[in-house]
Amino acid sequence: MPPAIASTPDSSSSALRRLKIFALILVVSNLLLGCFSAYLLRSIDRNYSDLIDRNFPLMDGLRLLTKETGAMQRHVLGVIANHDPARRAESLGKLETATAKQRQLLADALRADRVAALAEIRPALAKAAADYEKGLASFRELVAAGKIDDANALRYDVLRPALNHYLDTIDQAAFALEDRSQRINDTYSGRVRTHSTILLGLASWPLMVGLVVVVVVALIIGVLVLVYRQIGTEQY
Repeated sequence: MPPAIASTPDSSSSALRRLKIFALILVVSNLLLGCFSAYLLRSIDRNYSDLIDRNFPLMDGLRLLTKETGAMQRHVLGVIANHDPARRAESLGKLETATAKQRQLLADALRADRVAALAEIRPALAKAAADYEKGLASFRELVAAGKIDDANALRYDVLRPALNHYLDTIDQAAFALEDRSQRINDTYSGRVRTHSTILLGLASWPLMVGLVVVVVVALIIGVLVLVYRQIGTEQY
């Protein structure tokens, strides 16, 4: 029987040194992964915050614009329906107030620093609003002149189609904004999935190294077994 090979202090210290180096690599890699994960989380939070800050106020503004435009038309009906001069004047005052609110909301929606989703529909939205306000100006002139029947005919023939077109254009703007938000959200979700896959891959490197070592050792043992068997066969 061959003599057993004794473990020397040099080999023990060398193995301990390699173990310390491997532990240090593990600690450093975990720290780097932690920093990278924190960076990704902050980046995702910043992107979603920007999406919310840009799109949600504008979406709410379009909703209020629709509400105030509908209120304007209700006050138009009030002007026609009220035969009492005092109540008719009250309805006209409410119409003026709603018109001022509508103009302010429209100006906010058409601001140049708003999101690019409204770039294509902004001219159509401005034109639809201008056409409706032009009809309102003619309506006020007829009411001021006491031509209520003519004002009512204008409401039916001009104001109502202009209102429907205006509301449809607002809806188109809202749909464009919603579509842009969905596409941006899908892009961010894809990035999150990709980054998660990268993080999982980087975090599992010790396991992968261990698997590679096991496979290599198994291959070496297999080769040695085959070699010894071949040597034994040749001796017999």
